[in-house]
Amino acid sequence: MTPYSTKKIYVHGLVGSLLNLVVVAVYALLVIRLSLHYLGKQEFGLISLVTQVSTYIAVIDLGLFTAFSRILIDYTTGSRERYANALKTASRVFHILGLSGLFISCLVAFAGPVFLSIPSALHQEFKVLMCAQGVVLYLSFALKPITAPLVANGKHHYVLWLSSGLVFVNAFVFWVAIRGGVGIYSFLLAGSVAILVNVACLWKLARPYLNTGPARGHFDRTIFKEVAAFARDTMIWQIGGQTLISLPIILATAWFALSATADISGGMKLIMLMISVCTRFGDMAVTPLSIEFANGNEIGAASKMTRIASLSGTVSACAAILIICVNPSFIHWWMLDKISWAWHENLMGALWVSILSVTQCMYGYAIVSRQLSIIRWALLAECLIFVLLAYSLRPIAHSAALLWAKPVATLILTVAVGWQISKHTRFDALKLVPIFLRQFFALAIMFPLCFWALDILQLFNLSPFGLFLAACLLGLGAVLLAIPFLISRETRTDLVRMISGFLHRNRPDKTITTE
Repeated sequence: MTPYSTKKIYVHGLVGSLLNLVVVAVYALLVIRLSLHYLGKQEFGLISLVTQVSTYIAVIDLGLFTAFSRILIDYTTGSRERYANALKTASRVFHILGLSGLFISCLVAFAGPVFLSIPSALHQEFKVLMCAQGVVLYLSFALKPITAPLVANGKHHYVLWLSSGLVFVNAFVFWVAIRGGVGIYSFLLAGSVAILVNVACLWKLARPYLNTGPARGHFDRTIFKEVAAFARDTMIWQIGGQTLISLPIILATAWFALSATADISGGMKLIMLMISVCTRFGDMAVTPLSIEFANGNEIGAASKMTRIASLSGTVSACAAILIICVNPSFIHWWMLDKISWAWHENLMGALWVSILSVTQCMYGYAIVSRQLSIIRWALLAECLIFVLLAYSLRPIAHSAALLWAKPVATLILTVAVGWQISKHTRFDALKLVPIFLRQFFALAIMFPLCFWALDILQLFNLSPFGLFLAACLLGLGAVLLAIPFLISRETRTDLVRMISGFLHRNRPDKTITTE
């Protein structure tokens, strides 16, 4: 693979990933709006719960898809028989995992209503939705052996673009169905249509890469052991990460009611979008810094990740300010004032965003330095701390305890993981302390000013949409005021150097011919 084609694959993947992020976020907001308009709050809470439980069941993938995709890269230039064996092994493994997901979904469907405190009036709907999601989960796993060859052959952007297109299909079917009176099952109908379209499109796209010639392929134990060894370090990490995402929704239903589930799901949408954007800085740095680390420049890789953490911290602090300013009016306008969301819940969500993006850079460097074993249990430990904190705060804060515990649990793990990474790698976590201090100083100044300005906006009796626009302007103004406190002189120099370097590298050069 030439350097040019490698760069092209990276750019295509990055653009496809960002587009998919935006499309999925818009779709999630559209589903909330339509659900709250045509359904009751408890029904919307049930949809949120079923979605989150299904997503959590999907962790039985255990990192095997990533591992198969990576191993197939090595087999694409080898013998066709070995490649065929890898595809057959992947097919057998993922069909078994899909059936396991279907079984677990059906088990949750019939046992879940008791443990999750679902109202008796919605028991039947929960059972139907969970069983149907089990079938969709099985089909999704059955498609992974078709998707893996696309990824292995540098066509990952095909999968991302197709995923974005399917979101539009899903949204259109959901909109038609819910307007047509299908009710809560609109969610099921839309997902079923999308998965069928996905099957047809993926099979068409992947056919050239599924061709193994005369080799038929068979299940190969050595290939499975190789894949399992590769995936071993990511299994526990993936389970912890998905558990951490799912816990607020699941605990809101189990400890409180579906109305609390709806509040948490709706109130967190904008916050989760900000987290997805801010953590991209650390995530996208893993591949290029891994190459630099593999070439022997360990100190340089650690230094660059520290600078990226500083930039990520700046962006996340700006995102936290926007959340404080915009999220209340956004919930009031877009969610038809049906979501209960207090100012202190907004504050906790904003603090969580500002902490998590910097922490993600540390996690990223653990992957870069191939020290994933250091953080293997970190997210599961954070889950335990989160549950203990939320349970202890529940008598005081009620459902808001699920928000209060988030930033505290993340900060505790940040300190612990930072110490471990500093001990076993070249990464100096103490260099992150000034970043957190700048964030704290800027947010301590801006948050009270934002709350004061929001109180003034309430006096003008604006329409919900007008209040949202005014809050957006207020948030942008607050971000501009905060930037001088957030950006250090070194960060400003890095930004100027990055921009000038990017412009210089992309200047047309007539002496180089393109493909």
